[in-house]
Amino acid sequence: MHYLAVLGNPIVHSRSPEIHQNFARQFGIRLDYQKVLVPHDGLGHALKTLQDQGALGCNITVPFKSDAATRCDQVTEEAQELGVVNTLVFQSNGQILGHNTDGKGLIMDLLEHQRVTLANKRILLLGIGGAGRGIVPALLSQGPATLDIWNRTSAAATDYALAMKGAVSAPSKDTFLEAYDLVLNATAAGLSGATPDLPGRVIGTDTFCYDLSYGPRPTPFLAWASSQGTNHLSDGFGMLVAQAAFAFEIWFGVRPDVRRALSELKTSS
Repeated sequence: MHYLAVLGNPIVHSRSPEIHQNFARQFGIRLDYQKVLVPHDGLGHALKTLQDQGALGCNITVPFKSDAATRCDQVTEEAQELGVVNTLVFQSNGQILGHNTDGKGLIMDLLEHQRVTLANKRILLLGIGGAGRGIVPALLSQGPATLDIWNRTSAAATDYALAMKGAVSAPSKDTFLEAYDLVLNATAAGLSGATPDLPGRVIGTDTFCYDLSYGPRPTPFLAWASSQGTNHLSDGFGMLVAQAAFAFEIWFGVRPDVRRALSELKTSS
């Protein structure tokens, strides 16, 4: 029996255990995968507890992706560039190796499942915390025409744009483009029922709106986007399953069938 977990706060909504159990069944792997609610100041203790219990590793979700990166003994080159991790491997020598699979998961879902093209498209990314930063390089790798970023605290967006040396822009709300091709919500505003404070003109009838969050009902962001006139909408469940498949491959050396998992998980939800 292999032991894994996902750490976050909140965590009750997470479907990661269900997803990884689906993957494990594909390969006949016996797996115990638990959700762990971690106090905001308790990540170090939670990681030590998992290591002491013999876990293979864990997934990291909101709000610990940046904190977890600082607690790794080693991180992959991609994770080091991002400064955030979502997948940890507990090595036999007691060290922690950090990975980030979010970007690859998002691109797989957008290109293969949503059939959204990103090359030469105008993209607006909402939120530049751990989730947002975790997907920027993957988005840039697809060659968009523009990648604008917005953050609730504008200084954070401006500082990030400067650090990226012009690869992304941080325009003010009154200089946003009209009708972006793709708007991605990487904020946690929806957890409290809020929506980002944005002008409606950023959404056009053909704008594809994607929320990295997910749930049984449309997220507040997707409900708002729909009210602005687009019906091209998706939550982040496909990304969650895809990034989880890459994490599973890191732990077990085999990559699950994501399409099969999505079909089975949607049927069971």
